[in-house]
Amino acid sequence: MAMNDNILNLEDGQLYLNLSIPLDETYSSYIEALDALYATLDYRAFMRTERRGRPSAIHPSKMMVLLVYAYMNGTFSCREIEKLMKRDCVCMKVLGMDRIPDHSTIDRFIRGNHDAIADIMRQSVTRLRELGELDGRTVFQDGTKIESAAGKYTFVWLSACGKNLAKALSRVSGTAAAYGLETEITERNVMAVIDSFEARMQENGIRFPSSSGRGHRLSQEQKDWRKMREEKEKIADYISWIRKMKETGRKSLSKTDEDATFMRMKEDHMRNGQLRAAYNMQNLVQNGYVIACGAFMDRTDYRTMIPMLERLEEEGIDYDSFCADSGYDIKDNYEWLEEHGKKAYIKPQYHEENRKRKSRKNPSLKSNSAYDEENNVFTCMRGHKLFYVKDTDKGQVYEARRGCKSCPLRKQCMLSQAKRYDYKRLTIDIEAEKHRRKSEAMITSDEGIEIRINRSIQAEGSFALLKAAFGCRRFRMHGIRNIEAEWMMLCMAGNALRYSIRLANGRAGTPFWFRIEQKAC
Repeated sequence: MAMNDNILNLEDGQLYLNLSIPLDETYSSYIEALDALYATLDYRAFMRTERRGRPSAIHPSKMMVLLVYAYMNGTFSCREIEKLMKRDCVCMKVLGMDRIPDHSTIDRFIRGNHDAIADIMRQSVTRLRELGELDGRTVFQDGTKIESAAGKYTFVWLSACGKNLAKALSRVSGTAAAYGLETEITERNVMAVIDSFEARMQENGIRFPSSSGRGHRLSQEQKDWRKMREEKEKIADYISWIRKMKETGRKSLSKTDEDATFMRMKEDHMRNGQLRAAYNMQNLVQNGYVIACGAFMDRTDYRTMIPMLERLEEEGIDYDSFCADSGYDIKDNYEWLEEHGKKAYIKPQYHEENRKRKSRKNPSLKSNSAYDEENNVFTCMRGHKLFYVKDTDKGQVYEARRGCKSCPLRKQCMLSQAKRYDYKRLTIDIEAEKHRRKSEAMITSDEGIEIRINRSIQAEGSFALLKAAFGCRRFRMHGIRNIEAEWMMLCMAGNALRYSIRLANGRAGTPFWFRIEQKAC
């Protein structure tokens, strides 16, 4: 057989591509999913109201499809996405005769279109519902922590800032007193005092030192001036950091990404439990698809449920019940669900512990005391009554009136109270406990068990896809709005990939739901 001398299809030094290349079924399902979910949406939110600057390199619809496709292939870096557009057949088909956007254009598109990207995600969820992929039955919520692009050792702590600010104010007060200025230094007047100090130095003809080191002898006034300048910068940083942390209810932030909070994460590069700058990413999942997502600065999940469900209310997404793990077990969440007529399948914090035999025999646990709602009385394991005493910030206080002094379970039941009180005291939030016991009954029913199994498959499975399959472990942008836009792109890519797989398997149009009586859906 003759050897083909022109393997690369070179003609006069020019490389030509044979376009008669059949694509396998994987590409066809990818393209069909992208076309069904994102190609025909309304992209007017990307259009600028003011006509100034250069026109867009390509239409936003093409850019969104290309970015979602790149994320589906695990490509997140703007430079790598640019390379992918130059060599991938699907990207070439989408671009057509348009110019390939460079990495700067891609970066600006993601950073500058947070609200427009959120609108596209909302429209894509509506399209999934129209395609029969969502049934509006149960919404699952779960969260994960993704590391910020900030430096690992750029932490700022609220308590340390308060102490250092007080020390800096004291140093400024000492220097100001030496020059006859005001000595009562506070956060409000410290900058004015430092400005007065600098004005006095200039009036006395003293020059601010512009050089330092050997051969530059400074007077005491020049040394004090330099110190005051340094203190001014430090105090400005301390005040700014303290204000930002208090406004957002945090105790830490990063110098290089002030929206990031230092959290304890499972992936610890030093393996010593050290905190890292990260964001708390929340997903709402229905039938395996992420229907809403959000970024939070909170280290815990307690206060993330209501803002996320309010987004669903604004977007008009229907659901009958809500399921989550014990990270969302607080009274406010139960009350919100009850007010909006949603069933709560939230695992109480003591659920796993109470399943143990030793816990069921532990007289000190609140769950082992029976509650009589009609008479508002608790009964301990030995049959002694605990009566209502008063209300506190933590809940209602109940106290026994007899039987505790001679009870054989006194030490096990009262623990540290045995040395302080004669009778057992119980502090409990009655309303929260009622919600927890109701939710406990819900999740242990046959329907609740099936819903919790689906929560493990769907909610945790969404993070398995985004973190393990796609390899998203660290954000590439700074700021909570930018990383939320990046996360929304990632979730849309996960939805498109899931829909493409269901198309390839012939399951599109039938919402996913795992049933206990069958092995597979």
